[in-house]
Amino acid sequence: MRSWSGFMIIILLLPIFSLLVFAVSAESQKVQGFHELLDEKLEIKEVSLPQTSYIKAGNGKVISEIYHPVNRISLSSGDIPPFLKDVFITAEDQHFYDHAGFDVAAIGRALAGKIHP
Repeated sequence: MRSWSGFMIIILLLPIFSLLVFAVSAESQKVQGFHELLDEKLEIKEVSLPQTSYIKAGNGKVISEIYHPVNRISLSSGDIPPFLKDVFITAEDQHFYDHAGFDVAAIGRALAGKIHP
């Protein structure tokens, strides 16, 4: 008798569980992330920001970032590790410290390459 009543309870609860799963699935498709909700509520399509803007909560915690058209953060020279500076200089201009801001020979090579490929 006990097993028969257990099966009946399971059979009766199965449709309720199925309806619950269906309702949760339908509701989860309506969920929006915080950033999508902000984009929907705040019209900032015409704004061009030179660097990233932050929306902060009352306690100072960043809750959202706005960056159109690029995600740019300003750093001082002291905040950039020396290794990273050396990597960029090596990749872009090995003679960076040898000229006054522009390398005439490199510009000439670049122009010659554009004229005669």
